[in-house]
Amino acid sequence: MSPRRADSAVARLLAPLAGSLWTVFVIWSGFVAVIWTTGWGETHLAAHVRNPELRDALAWLLRALDAIWLTLGAVSVYFALVRAEGIEVARRWSAIALLVGLLIHGASARTDWPLGPVHYTSSLGMKLGPVPSALPVLWLFIVVGARDLAQVVLPRASHGATALLAGGIALLTDVNLEPLAWEWRVWWLWYPEGVAAPSRPPLQNYATWLLAGAALAYAMRSPRVLPRLRRRPFEPIAALAILNAVCLLTHAALFVRR
Repeated sequence: MSPRRADSAVARLLAPLAGSLWTVFVIWSGFVAVIWTTGWGETHLAAHVRNPELRDALAWLLRALDAIWLTLGAVSVYFALVRAEGIEVARRWSAIALLVGLLIHGASARTDWPLGPVHYTSSLGMKLGPVPSALPVLWLFIVVGARDLAQVVLPRASHGATALLAGGIALLTDVNLEPLAWEWRVWWLWYPEGVAAPSRPPLQNYATWLLAGAALAYAMRSPRVLPRLRRRPFEPIAALAILNAVCLLTHAALFVRR
């Protein structure tokens, strides 16, 4: 069987699972939006849920809420890559994105470079060294969506120009997410040892998202000789849009409550 036919067969087999996971991701995004915008947490559980077993189960879900959300989004993006590029390319691109994310966050936690002085909490799951397990999937989640969106915005641009635009989209997504991840959801803590820490993340954090995002998007060059205007899976762009929409809703809710 040719590689293209094999990829098509794998895509057909995975289609029902991919569709189900996408539905779960969308529903879970609704839960995340409610929790993020209301600030509902374990103190509310203690006040309103009397059954201890149910309260413990819901408390675990609240603690795992964000990690499950990012993982569901990344897996949905991965299945979309399988349909669009084939399983071998999807595996390679995903491995590169996850490895880059792990190295960037791990190096930053230990050396303050390239992102800046940061400490990662356990809000995104068990840790791989200093890095929560669900944090590297954020790079796959964001960069693939940014890459696909850049191709829609600039369908006839060069690969380099598309990658640079994808890096810019990844940067804007981080700007949208950053204050919530830091101060609201406490995924990480900037300046963990600083007494008089600045009120903003290090500027090098944003530079890293721009440059690393562009580099990852550039590495994701399709080997298939097909028109760039062909129909592509919608999930990567939609997942990126959902991530940004949840962040914008939360910003609005926090602004109203001030």
